[in-house]
Amino acid sequence: MRIKYDIRTIMGSNAQLSSLREFTTLNKLKLEHKSMINRLHSFGRTIPKPMVANILTYVKQLPKSGSEYIDKSIFIAQLFKTFGLSDQSLIERIHQVMSQKVRGIEDRLAVTIEDFARLICIYVTDVINIKVDFVFRVYNVAGKNDGVLTSRDIYYKLKPMVQYTSLLAENPDAEEENAKEIVDLTMNMIDINKDSAIEYSEFLNTVMRNPLMLECFGPSFPPRSNLEDFKEVIKRSELEVSAKYRNERRRSLGYPVSTQRIDDLIQRYYPVRLELP
Repeated sequence: MRIKYDIRTIMGSNAQLSSLREFTTLNKLKLEHKSMINRLHSFGRTIPKPMVANILTYVKQLPKSGSEYIDKSIFIAQLFKTFGLSDQSLIERIHQVMSQKVRGIEDRLAVTIEDFARLICIYVTDVINIKVDFVFRVYNVAGKNDGVLTSRDIYYKLKPMVQYTSLLAENPDAEEENAKEIVDLTMNMIDINKDSAIEYSEFLNTVMRNPLMLECFGPSFPPRSNLEDFKEVIKRSELEVSAKYRNERRRSLGYPVSTQRIDDLIQRYYPVRLELP
């Protein structure tokens, strides 16, 4: 018995199957988007969910189409351009802290959409413990993640902040001595049990007593003006946020991150330097 097939029926069935697959994929993406918002909202605690959703809307404009990873150059440009961070070595360290090892990526370290959105939540949240945990990891430049900051960690963070004076310029060794003296002074202020290392609990207690100590080893957060500007944007509707950041990746690709621009930003946002009398 020969079965006859109507070509229109076959084509109709294929079209329906294709539509079903698209619908299933779309639903899966929506579900993952919603789950990510819930995870970020749980992490940020004090950030209203609509603002978290808008943070994610912004971040999703940054990767290449179809990718979940944000290029390092885009990451750096955004921290300069949108958030006003000016220390390139610090931005490199933040990228390292927020990255995860990924197979197939050239340098094997990459920041996902959720990683970057989590960083923005750290900036926006009012929860001090979240901020302290972040800067503690950033300051741990030795990369041991052993729960302590050594004098070496502090030295590498404070040395660039020591400003040359005309007197110091005549003595190249003075910068080294200056940095070491500031390290000793800082250790005496925070190292409560005097074991020559700063534990997380010691750092947290110090910041709880004096919030200004949160960035005592260098600026890890955006200047207030940049952060407030960003907050104002993510308070808008999702449609407005999407429209504002629609071409953000393209704008970032052409953003000039140069040594001169770093110097300009340092002068503009961080005019204060640690300096011995």
